[in-house]
Amino acid sequence: MVLSADVSPRIISCAAKYLGTPYDYKVFDCVHFILNAHRDAGIAIPRFGGSGFPPSDLHMSEEEFLLMPEGRTVFFKRKASTANRIWTHAAIIYSSKELIHCSRHFGGKVVITPKPEFMNVYALAPQNNSQSVYQP
Repeated sequence: MVLSADVSPRIISCAAKYLGTPYDYKVFDCVHFILNAHRDAGIAIPRFGGSGFPPSDLHMSEEEFLLMPEGRTVFFKRKASTANRIWTHAAIIYSSKELIHCSRHFGGKVVITPKPEFMNVYALAPQNNSQSVYQP
């Protein structure tokens, strides 16, 4: 998903409105957070689940993630997870140094976490073999 200059700030603004919203696996988890932030920004994305690779039109390669493009969604796997899943968590890049996400492992609510602290817990999920569409 290529985000225009005006869309990224809208996603970030909409995501920030959820700060403090409690995590609930069935009602409001990381996927619900991502879907709601995009919906509130006027962007319709299909519902996605945790099986298989992350949606290729939302996820990024390691090279793209290093650029920290604000407003982009990124998928991760918790390093301590024993789940047989390719990804276990999703977040939105909030700034060049922070991610905003809804996690039971970071206070059990929507929070903004510095990238180094976040990456101590999560690793970037692999991409499917399809090409990423992100264009800086």
